[in-house]
Amino acid sequence: MKLLLDENISFKLVSKLQDLFPGIKHISNFQLNSIDDKIIFQFAKENNFAIVTFDEDYFTLSVLNSFPPKIIWLRTGNVSTNALEKILRDKELVVKDFLADNNEDAYGCLEID
Repeated sequence: MKLLLDENISFKLVSKLQDLFPGIKHISNFQLNSIDDKIIFQFAKENNFAIVTFDEDYFTLSVLNSFPPKIIWLRTGNVSTNALEKILRDKELVVKDFLADNNEDAYGCLEID
């Protein structure tokens, strides 16, 4: 499973985190900017992405529709791109374990604060 960064996260993180998360993309790579969250949720599901977001709406969609896609909900508040890169680097193993867990009892949302 690959990471898909929501539009409220800088596209610059794609190149900064490619070494840790191969295949990471931003929704702008697929011309999905300003598109309804439900369409992005479905796109992520169909294309084996986990959505990385600040937005609670994806968590709600996951609760209503189950997963995939998995959601990585960043509850860090407004932080710089560099600070967000550091957070995701520090949480690399947690994120990778979350993505790899395909057990039917697995959780669909990882909250990072």
